[in-house]
Amino acid sequence: MSYCTTCGARLTGTAYCGNCGAATSAGMSVGGPPPPPDPERSKAGAALGWTAAAVVLVAAAIAAWWLLPIGGEGDLVAEVTPSPTAPSTPSPTPRPSPSPSPSPSPTPSPSPVTGPASWSETFAAVQSGVVRFNVELCDGYFSTGSGFLVDESHVVTAAHVVYGAVDIEVASGSSSVSGEVIGIDEANDLALVELGSSLSGHAFTFDTEPMVIGEEVAAAGYPLSGELSLTRGSVTAVDLAVPVDAGEVAGVVRTDAAVNPGNSGGPLLREDGTVAGVVFAKGVDVSVEGIGYALSAEIAAPKIRAWSQSGQAVDMSCPEIVAAPEGEGGPDDDQEFLPPGENWFGMPVPTWIVVLESLEVDQYTWDEAFERSFDYDGALGVVTDVFLSDDYGSLNPGYWVIAVSSFDDEEDAAAYCRSIQDVVENCYQRFLDY
Repeated sequence: MSYCTTCGARLTGTAYCGNCGAATSAGMSVGGPPPPPDPERSKAGAALGWTAAAVVLVAAAIAAWWLLPIGGEGDLVAEVTPSPTAPSTPSPTPRPSPSPSPSPSPTPSPSPVTGPASWSETFAAVQSGVVRFNVELCDGYFSTGSGFLVDESHVVTAAHVVYGAVDIEVASGSSSVSGEVIGIDEANDLALVELGSSLSGHAFTFDTEPMVIGEEVAAAGYPLSGELSLTRGSVTAVDLAVPVDAGEVAGVVRTDAAVNPGNSGGPLLREDGTVAGVVFAKGVDVSVEGIGYALSAEIAAPKIRAWSQSGQAVDMSCPEIVAAPEGEGGPDDDQEFLPPGENWFGMPVPTWIVVLESLEVDQYTWDEAFERSFDYDGALGVVTDVFLSDDYGSLNPGYWVIAVSSFDDEEDAAAYCRSIQDVVENCYQRFLDY
């Protein structure tokens, strides 16, 4: 058993006294009880012991400071093996950076639009090229229709708009010029008019790509002799055959875009402003809604191209007329009439006709009957005849007759009547003779 020779405390085999901090190598007492402590030395040793303990604590604190991590809260301290020299500073554990919030991917910019983006923009871009026709006919009456420029000197329209014309005026905005027919195809109800002087405006192009059912289209024109308008719809049938006065028009597109008398000859447009067809007819029966017809661009474009390059003026001169005998003739006793063998449109008589409607003369005026015939013109794509039944011995007197004429025989007339019964339900055939 060893005791400290300075303070008398029992030693534990260390190099320094745990009580007073004195070195034990020189002041160790082995065996026996420790000598009585010197009171003065005991006080000094105690003071020295506290001082040594304070030094040890400071040293421990310094060592602990060197091991503090630099990272943030929750970081672990790495285990360090002490070396005999100054303790090395451990590599700080890096603070984990918060993951950045993902930035939303930018929305791709739309590709530049090469054409109009809406129907309103289309109409604004092309409307200057849609024209109005004011036509004087052989019988002295006037009709109107629509058309469209393909260049500054040529206008496309429907054949029935200009058939039998003695004077043609083409108007666009406040400008109007004269015109003459240089190409006409009654079987397809298509015509090309050459202008007497150039007319500025949008020049349309045909798009001969076949149309598909459901495709959006719009009809531009001057319905009911009113203002220029655009009516939208879609294609409801393609590649139809529609009967007309001169036979049957093939390659017809049907649409539910609203068309009315006056729209005939106007363009049926795709949304990019190109022409998909030429409007020529509509359904007018009371049970019919949303039926309009247009000759497809596939058929119209080659004819228009050929006429514009080599077309010649078409003779539209009226047949010779003579004065009517007193009390006879047409709507008025003093109106001129055609000699026997021809009707008002130059058709031979006798002939078979298809009667579309008969109106009693004591209930309708001539003008009312004539205006009513325009509905049938637009619906069937024909130029209908309007006449007084009293002038023909084969008909019952007292009626204004609206009819399609010039059928070779009763069978042909009956076949035509059957073909249009979805438009004119109550048509019938009659033999026309004086």
